[in-house]
Amino acid sequence: MRNKYYYTSKIARQKARTGFVFAIPVIFGVVVFFCIPLVQSLVVAFSNVSPDKAGGGLVYNPAGWSNFLYAFTNHPDYSRKLVEAIQTMVTTVPIILFMSFFCAILINQRFPGRSIARVIFFLPIIYASSAMLKVDSGDVMQQAMQSASYKSIEASQGFLQSFQLAEYIRQFGLPDQFVDFLSSVVDRVYQIISLSGVQILIMLAALQSISPSLYEAAHVEGAGGWEKFWLITFPMASSSLLLCLIYSIIDSFVAYNNPIVQLTQQMMTDMKYGYSAAMSWVYFVIVSSILAVVAIIGSRFVFTYDRR
Repeated sequence: MRNKYYYTSKIARQKARTGFVFAIPVIFGVVVFFCIPLVQSLVVAFSNVSPDKAGGGLVYNPAGWSNFLYAFTNHPDYSRKLVEAIQTMVTTVPIILFMSFFCAILINQRFPGRSIARVIFFLPIIYASSAMLKVDSGDVMQQAMQSASYKSIEASQGFLQSFQLAEYIRQFGLPDQFVDFLSSVVDRVYQIISLSGVQILIMLAALQSISPSLYEAAHVEGAGGWEKFWLITFPMASSSLLLCLIYSIIDSFVAYNNPIVQLTQQMMTDMKYGYSAAMSWVYFVIVSSILAVVAIIGSRFVFTYDRR
């Protein structure tokens, strides 16, 4: 006579088969639209690709590491733009994390009109869509706010420009590096706000998942708001902060205005497929290494709440 463990394992196998059936479209999409193109791009990176005038296709000739060497030795802008992309990520991601965490804490509070405030803070998610980006590309005011080159009085009249803020801050004797950092933040304020929408959602979900009993116990013990934040809110939301950090890094490296992305797309347009693929793979390895280092180091400081 069959025991209950047999029927339990049978049900588990049935659930596993059902889950696999539902996962088939995803597996198919990953293999066809990701794995196969990834392997093909690696083949192109080690080849000299040229049009086949006779057959109408492409001819692949082995090139070894010449495409990769070209990216660092012969191309005039690749190394510089690679450094610019990393610098932009380093200066932008911390600001995005701070803004998203601050906004999530703000709209998580109880106050009149909270629903309207949440809608306003969630607008960056709508602005991040491709349709809104096309609309923004024709917005004169938005372009003027983003541009740091409007330094004449006629062009900058009515708009807050970073050089005006820099001249004002320098009067307090602050270091030039700090002034330059604030100026860069002002130049990218529209971009930073538009890139904080998803992070706000993640942080808000993390804050709402914290048990109110922790705050009640801390209040009974006489803890103030500052102690509650550093001893409860911040540790409990640290895992979501790490998730937002990784997401923001990836988002920064694959943004449409990223210099490396624009460079590789331009080389694809110029039919320099081997060089473009090699540069993309170098970029992929560097980004993956940065993400691995951030994930390994960040996981050591993440607090995990075990409910068992």
